[in-house]
Amino acid sequence: MLHTLLAARPVPTTADWWMVGLTAAAAIGTITAVVVALGIALHDGRRRDAERRDAQAAQARLVHAGELQPEAQPSGDVSHPLVAFPVHNDSDGTVLDLTGALYVSADGGPLQRVQYDPQPRQLRRLAPHSTGKLIFSPIAMAHVRYDVQVEFTDAAGLRWHRRGTAQPVRVLLDQPQDQQP
Repeated sequence: MLHTLLAARPVPTTADWWMVGLTAAAAIGTITAVVVALGIALHDGRRRDAERRDAQAAQARLVHAGELQPEAQPSGDVSHPLVAFPVHNDSDGTVLDLTGALYVSADGGPLQRVQYDPQPRQLRRLAPHSTGKLIFSPIAMAHVRYDVQVEFTDAAGLRWHRRGTAQPVRVLLDQPQDQQP
């Protein structure tokens, strides 16, 4: 009886082999479609993330420090000159807790942050389309070049810092201050 069952088994035909090939091709096509769909989804997600970051930085790009202006001491003391940097908020939103850090370069060297400025310079609130002023009492040296970095909270509650005309950089609150860019 076993011999009869084995003998009755049909031999695969050309049509059977074509069916196997088409099934394998369909499987490869399905896998390729899944991989392409995942690639498109990842690319689209990255593009949306970039657009979101760009939208978040829109107000921050409109907040910047202007050129150095000499500032007179209120007491008239000329031995300790003051320098002021106007800070412009050209955005439609209010900027809060704006602080500044002074950078100094003597005789063409690299700009370095001034560590000895005794009190932090701060503007609590800078209204839309207005200008405030950060005043510093730097060291008096000949041939000195100054720059200022401003740090602020935008209308959306995001913290940023910006130095000169560079793009604003988001300050992450869970990142240690000495690791901030």
